[in-house]
Order: sequence, then C-alpha cells, then structure tokens
Amino acid sequence: MSEHDAALDTAAPDSGQQETPALPSPRVTAATPAANPDGEPEVEVDRPRAGWPTVPDRRQGALHAVTTAAAELRFVHEQPASLKQSLALARQGAWTTTRTGPLRRAAVVHVWCIQAPVLVIGALIAWAARTPGRLWTVAFLLLNVATALDQIPVVRLLIPEFLTWPYWPPFCWIN
Repeated sequence: MSEHDAALDTAAPDSGQQETPALPSPRVTAATPAANPDGEPEVEVDRPRAGWPTVPDRRQGALHAVTTAAAELRFVHEQPASLKQSLALARQGAWTTTRTGPLRRAAVVHVWCIQAPVLVIGALIAWAARTPGRLWTVAFLLLNVATALDQIPVVRLLIPEFLTWPYWPPFCWIN
C-alpha cells in the first residue's frame, strides 16, 4: 500500500456506518429546481423588473386612459340637439350679430335640408341599435322592405343597392 492509501484508511471511520454524502454547495442548490412533495420540480416564477409595470397594470392604465378620454367627449354625456333647438339656434342664435337677412334664412334652410334629415336618421339608427334584438329585427325588416321597393322602377333610384337582399353574397341568386 502506498502512503496515500494508508492515509485514506486511517481517515475513514471503521464503525460500520455508511458515509453521508457531502451537501451540495449553495450555488448548485439555487440553480437546480427543488422538488415539491409530488415529485415535480418547482418552477421559479419570473418577477417583473423594478420600474416596469405588469401586464394587468398596463391594461388597467390603458383602459383608464380610454374611459377618461371618452368621458371628456360632449356627445357621451350630453343629449343631442333637438330639431326645435336647432331651428331656434338658426333663427335667434348668437352665432351672428344680424337678426334678419340672408344669413339667417340660409341657416334655416340648412336646418331643414341638412340637419333635420341627419338628426332624424341618426335618431332612428340610435333607437334601432339600442339592443341587439331590436337591431337584427329592424335590419331584417329594412332589407325586406328595401328589396320590395327596389322592384318599382322609379323608386329603385332612391334605394341604395346594399339595402337589398340581392347585394349580399348568400342571396345573390334572388335577383
């Protein structure tokens, strides 16, 4: 035996007990995932960097920004002008210093020719779109009536093509 082997024999205990394995270094323990009681390794969760908001915080911030911007729009919290109010503004509003004359008459014509149709059509669309059931019922009825009116030669000029059944691909065979 060499001197080296003799030193190892004297260092080993002769009590009959087995040697306990040496504990791994802390560096190795931190790098390898520990096993939970089920035997599956635990996965270390990525933590957000300092100063970076998490995804739910960013979504909440974006939602807050959108709702704040939408709340500042006048049409969100104010009622639209009625036809009566629009006509009164055209006749007596402070938008011009003249009380009579061609400017006031032009404003009244503008109310009747442009604002009134837009307000009426907008109010009908808003009424129809208030609930999904009402919207689909009105759309179905509108398509049926427009398709029927489209068969009258003179009225056909007033009906947009997209309001008739033959315009839509599954129903193209109707025409």
